[in-house]
Amino acid sequence: MNKINTFNKIVGTILIILLIAITLLIVKMDNILPFIRTGALIVTTLIILRYTIETRRLREETHKLGEQSVLQTEIQIRPLLIVTFDEKMSCFIIKNIGNGIALNVETEGIPILALDVNSTLKFSFAKIEVMTQNEEMKMPIKVFGDAQELSSDWVANLDPRYANRNYEFRVKYENINGNKYQTIGTTGKGGVHIKKIGKV
Repeated sequence: MNKINTFNKIVGTILIILLIAITLLIVKMDNILPFIRTGALIVTTLIILRYTIETRRLREETHKLGEQSVLQTEIQIRPLLIVTFDEKMSCFIIKNIGNGIALNVETEGIPILALDVNSTLKFSFAKIEVMTQNEEMKMPIKVFGDAQELSSDWVANLDPRYANRNYEFRVKYENINGNKYQTIGTTGKGGVHIKKIGKV
């Protein structure tokens, strides 16, 4: 970055000196043939054009370097959570395979059964405050209906052996800079699949 800035300053200084010299030469050319004056003006224009193109190219390269730096920092601190279930489908198994710490890991309730307009059974797990790199946690699945925890017998709805449809789940989390991410997957009749992992 410093080399680019130094080069840019040197080129700029040389071109300014050349422009001043050519301008002075043109002013003194009253008795010189008109086509020589025209040639000098063309050379001046070409120098200005060249300097403009070079400056723009250097600015674009500097911008790209800045973007790459931001992207590398993002990758270095980004958590990446994958979610599966244990064999008995009684626990979410969450693993952080990313480079960074995951904070405030929680799931949106997974609706499984609408009892009526105002009542829905939902699966979820307790909030995880911190997950370090490569950490794996088993989180017991909880079933809620009207904000009350219900019997775990309902968990069978998520098991591919017994489920009659698929259920989508979303696990949300943050990195240490507060950027928010989510892992979206499905479980149920078609087995467990991760559909999408990315920023919220």
